[in-house]
Amino acid sequence: GAIMTYLGDQYNFSKEEDLSALVPPAGTRERGLYDQTLSVLLTELDAQGLWIHRKHEALGHFFTYIPEAVSHARKYFHKTNRTLIQQLKDKEGPFLLGSNFTAVDIVYVHCLDWSKMIGWNDKWKDDPTLSDYLNICKSRPAYLRTKEIRDEEQHQRQHLKESGTNDTKDSSSKL
Repeated sequence: GAIMTYLGDQYNFSKEEDLSALVPPAGTRERGLYDQTLSVLLTELDAQGLWIHRKHEALGHFFTYIPEAVSHARKYFHKTNRTLIQQLKDKEGPFLLGSNFTAVDIVYVHCLDWSKMIGWNDKWKDDPTLSDYLNICKSRPAYLRTKEIRDEEQHQRQHLKESGTNDTKDSSSKL
């Protein structure tokens, strides 16, 4: 979050005149809402929800398996997500902060994708507001270009894996 905000502050421009930048200007009401929403996403949805699952279920062999923590984190994720869904419903526009796509939308889509990947989308997968939101965010040209690059990288990794080729050689041996 801090890196996105810093970059947004340093390079706050839009290639399209009808869109604002990914990070609202400092000192504005919009920036306050941006900071507040980003904080909720990073500390409540991600750290207190998704990362608890990652740490105590997916990586439990390192950090110990704590099913009760994961169960509580899942409930907290859904509670926090309901608040964010309501924020979407209350705004004038399709995005978390209203009519303009911002960096908080990038983080939120990431968190929703992650929750779907681990099966935590049961409480929101049929919500029409969230469905529309995800469709709008994922139909943006920048998202589609990024997805295409990621898909190609995954395809290449799969091909290397299937062919038995290892391209992750230790680069320190070249020093």
